[in-house]
Amino acid sequence: MLSPAGRSGLRAQKLAARLGCEVREKLPKVGWSQPALLAADDALATRLKAAGGRWSSADEVILFPTWSTLEEVLEEIIGNRRRQNV
Repeated sequence: MLSPAGRSGLRAQKLAARLGCEVREKLPKVGWSQPALLAADDALATRLKAAGGRWSSADEVILFPTWSTLEEVLEEIIGNRRRQNV
């Protein structure tokens, strides 16, 4: 089940919005919740998966193990885009 990101996902949500994506939280029946990224286009999805994201076909999101991991990946992608546009 996907739910809106809680307080721990606020920073990731702001970063994802800059890339045109949304952040949610995957709540499994058993185990820990995971950050989830929605609406990534093909090029962005490829980069996210190469950086450690895992595609969930059931939820159609890319999952990350922790919020900090997702934040680091998003920051790197945003930074690379800035450098390419300069």
